[in-house]
Amino acid sequence: QAIVSVEEQLFLALADGRLMRWAHPDSSLQSVDSLSVLPDALIATDDGFYCYTGDSIFRHTAANQFMGQALCAIATENFYGLDWDAASHTLCLFDARQYVQPHRVSRIDGASGDLLNDFEAGALPNGMLKDWD
Repeated sequence: QAIVSVEEQLFLALADGRLMRWAHPDSSLQSVDSLSVLPDALIATDDGFYCYTGDSIFRHTAANQFMGQALCAIATENFYGLDWDAASHTLCLFDARQYVQPHRVSRIDGASGDLLNDFEAGALPNGMLKDWD
């Protein structure tokens, strides 16, 4: 359901929620973690990736063999996307809520997991404008 490339390896979140690694074309898939990752809930960074399980965000880096380390617990009514801003080292979690009210965007510090701010957005937010120039 989602795929990211990190350090010349592919990481896949399968439809059944399993997180797998494919190190090179001659290898088989290897289980990375037993987290149940939501569809389209992987986002790559310079040194790894983040995933969202529906109630928590996890950070995966080579330093911990790409095993998920809990970053923060945060729930959504209706997950709609996850984005990464490398310049500010922040994650944005998009919540479509019930599709009829203003949707919610949560900005989260990528290192500490602290909620930086939470605001309403227009219909179906799924990415952030990263440069105003």
